[in-house]
Amino acid sequence: MNGIVALVFWTIFALANPVFLLRLKRPEQVLLSASIVSMPWMGGLWLSPVQLDLRLTYIFLLGSLVLSFNSAAKFDRKQKVTALIITPGIVMVVWAAISAFQAYRVELALGGAVILGFNLLYFVVINKNMKKMADVEWMTKSVFLSLFYCSLLAVLQYKIRFFSVGFVDLGFNTFMFWRTRSTFMHANQFGMFQLLILPVLFRQLIIQLRLRKQKTFYIYLGLFLLSLFTLYTTGNRGSWVGFGIGMVVVILLDLMRSKNKKMKRIMLRVIFSILFLTSIAGFRYGDRIYDRFFAGSGQSSASEQAEHRENLNVGAYQLLEDNPILGVGMYNFNFYADVIFTHNLYLLIASEIGYPGLF
Repeated sequence: MNGIVALVFWTIFALANPVFLLRLKRPEQVLLSASIVSMPWMGGLWLSPVQLDLRLTYIFLLGSLVLSFNSAAKFDRKQKVTALIITPGIVMVVWAAISAFQAYRVELALGGAVILGFNLLYFVVINKNMKKMADVEWMTKSVFLSLFYCSLLAVLQYKIRFFSVGFVDLGFNTFMFWRTRSTFMHANQFGMFQLLILPVLFRQLIIQLRLRKQKTFYIYLGLFLLSLFTLYTTGNRGSWVGFGIGMVVVILLDLMRSKNKKMKRIMLRVIFSILFLTSIAGFRYGDRIYDRFFAGSGQSSASEQAEHRENLNVGAYQLLEDNPILGVGMYNFNFYADVIFTHNLYLLIASEIGYPGLF
């Protein structure tokens, strides 16, 4: 019953954002925006025959695809990016489907191929809806809305342990008391979600300053700092490092490409402001970050985890040696390997759909 109530609530909530906050009028854009807002929520309709969770974000996506069939796409027809992404993406889906038929659990492997197809479909539908610069703007705002809701929930659940809206990882790995409790995403996935979006959000800070839109700048700055804190609460070292690398790349590229001295001054001012604020926060939270990387303190240091995870990778290497072409099928790793899982996603993909699938 709780699942049904949550599904109805999140459906209405996700649809309200593009209608009232983004003020979109085209139905296909409303549904696409709703699919982006609801993207982190891992609930949906469970399809038993293929053991697949048809998440709400995919349901909205399919609706947007149907409505945008007559839409003549292409933000820029001259670019070859579409073919470069879609062609290998289709091959990957087909290869995963072929590998499914020799898997131990065929239905799980086929469900994995369907998920790969949905991820590719995201690119196709977004591409069909990008016709002018305003479309890019509303899509970006949809992503930021998704980040805001998850970050707000993460703060509440990090500070108030019994604020258990969303139930991913709740009651599982309870010894990880130092992490954010149960957002709609697992803490590790939430961290990866943020490391991809935060550098984009940072660039928007610079753009809003350049356009002299102070109100939007302060809204984005607040979201950036809120998300930065919740990135810390995930306790995910890989996300911290990935975020740092992403920020360095974005900043260096913009500084090198910009010939406008005023723009460079704006960028440096924002960078120093953020560094100043985060250095103040460092006095409060720096010890835990240091522990995660070096000291351990019962949570195990990065060096200890690296050794442990290398042991977990042994099973993937063995599966690759035995099944280098087709792999063992999506979501079938656990049925063949002696270990529970491997932390290396490249090894996981290769072991489940072979070297061609990885390529």
